[in-house]
Amino acid sequence: MKIYYYLLFIVAALPAACAGAPKAPRDARSENFEVTSKYLDLGGTVYTYMDVEGDVEKAAALVNELVAVVDEIPPKYKARIDAVQIVKALGLTDIQAIGMSSYKNGDRYINKSFTKTTYPRTGLMQYFGGEPHPFEILQMAPENAILAYEGDVNMQAFLETLYGVMQDVADADVIADVNRHLDSPIVGAGMTYRQLISQLDTKIMGVVALDPTRRMKIPDTELEIPLVEAFIAVDNMGPLMDLLVMKAKELPVFSVWEDSQWQRIGVSEFLTEELLDYRPVLWRHKVTQRLYIATGSQFLEDRLKHKNALGESPGFKELAASVPVDKGNGLIYISPDVYNSVVGIVDDALAKESELTSVRKVVDVLASKVSPGMVWVSQNTHDGIYQVASASFSHKLTLLGSIYANQLYGITMLGAASKYIFQQAVMGALFNSFTPNPSPTPSMPEGNESPGNELEKNSGDGPASPSGSKKEMPEHVEEFLKKWQQEHPGDAI
Repeated sequence: MKIYYYLLFIVAALPAACAGAPKAPRDARSENFEVTSKYLDLGGTVYTYMDVEGDVEKAAALVNELVAVVDEIPPKYKARIDAVQIVKALGLTDIQAIGMSSYKNGDRYINKSFTKTTYPRTGLMQYFGGEPHPFEILQMAPENAILAYEGDVNMQAFLETLYGVMQDVADADVIADVNRHLDSPIVGAGMTYRQLISQLDTKIMGVVALDPTRRMKIPDTELEIPLVEAFIAVDNMGPLMDLLVMKAKELPVFSVWEDSQWQRIGVSEFLTEELLDYRPVLWRHKVTQRLYIATGSQFLEDRLKHKNALGESPGFKELAASVPVDKGNGLIYISPDVYNSVVGIVDDALAKESELTSVRKVVDVLASKVSPGMVWVSQNTHDGIYQVASASFSHKLTLLGSIYANQLYGITMLGAASKYIFQQAVMGALFNSFTPNPSPTPSMPEGNESPGNELEKNSGDGPASPSGSKKEMPEHVEEFLKKWQQEHPGDAI
């Protein structure tokens, strides 16, 4: 019986507790608050709400008043510039309210944000995609991924909105010039720029993973890091493959092959030794017209077979337990292993490069402030745009303008290392074998000169280089080029 009375007391007390918070007068309450608050959590570390319905239109009306009284603006432009009409066409008046909330969940925070909009959305607000759908990336990303991304991108609606505004405000000759460019063909692609824009209602996916067993040596150092594997996939971009295939067939450094389902571009065999274990590939799936760019064919094949999928791993499920990852329009995953990976790389480097001691200290300080890892999901609803994240910090940092910055330190460091590897190793492999070698360590071109310009200067087609005799080709390169010339008589390399 005591339990029964306790329950009665709790039920009776709940309305009184909820009624305890002071409320605005009924005739002054925001009409959008009730809908927005359904998507947020009241009572945690952060709760904020702002009704913005009508504010953008009011600001635009003020702009119209200012334009009307500025005599320096030519009358023909005054007649065309209607700021209210422009912001409506851009879809900025779709936004009605914005809210955020955060609450602590163990050593992490569950952060939510909601942007209430009209439905269906118009103008630039269509950029974020349409109806939510299951995330493919959770099956395509491996469980050892340190970064995974999937996002709907309606760039077609974005560009068409800007084009519509331009037609309202620009001169006729400007519009005619733009139309000529849009209707001109993309050489080799079999389509015009306007037709390409019509394909840009797309989806982008990407993954970065660290191989658990294979390592790669950074050129000109004693340092080794885990082999980085990655792919990017873009929907509706298949027609561009025709242009890329045409260009690839003109160069001996690429190979092209296809079957009933796939069209592929790869790097020729003779470059394998120079690309550290990398043989990048570009694949087109003929049925879906999706393009894949990957660091290697074996990695991409494994991902297409969904081997050891991220979404099935216990670590991901634990991190995403409070996030609606079943469907949505955008997802970002940053692995908790980012910190351990960075520490392992730094510790290995410290054993050989003592001047990096300060880097290790910085990593330790950053790691002490956060619980690594993040899962973020965005969903389109008929009420607006709903976003949920499991992160190591609350929306306090969001409100301060540091959106998720302290989660990205590991990715930034790995990105810097990848950039260094690409510049020093990959670019060196492509150009150093064919250019003079005046010093033991060839340097990349500086200033506004691209690697292509440097190659041209030293190939005999441009001004003679003062730097000396050409470096002798590696034997495997020379053999490949001889074979290629025999198979393509009369074609210059």
